[in-house]
Amino acid sequence: TILYSCHIIKVFLGHDTSVPFPKFASHQEVTMNRQDDYNLFRAMTDKVREGRPCALATIVATKGSAPRKVGAKMLVDPERDLVGTVGGGCGEGEVIEAALEVIRTGEPRMVRVDLTEDLLSLSPAVCGGIMEIFVEAVGV
Repeated sequence: TILYSCHIIKVFLGHDTSVPFPKFASHQEVTMNRQDDYNLFRAMTDKVREGRPCALATIVATKGSAPRKVGAKMLVDPERDLVGTVGGGCGEGEVIEAALEVIRTGEPRMVRVDLTEDLLSLSPAVCGGIMEIFVEAVGV
């Protein structure tokens, strides 16, 4: 994912247009569409140009019913905004917290969002699945 993200930034900045985008190695459905990809990578490119430290969260695996599928992305700019989503709710909150830590340390990490909790809990996770999300620093 790091190489994939770096390659896309290079393409948007016009530094590398000769190398084709890598294919996802997963057999799972990739849910982002071209417009989602364009908006997210345009925002990421703009933030890199501005020197803004951000983090990119990418769903790399899912099991069971999850709000988003493999390939969904969210860009976290701690001082400005979020672009994209990895599903919303408390699970997305966990990913945002991890993104802030990744920006601070520069160390990428995996986040497991477990949406199989008891439906009677105070914050029920009704989807019933699990998402594995890779979070990496961008522009740090």
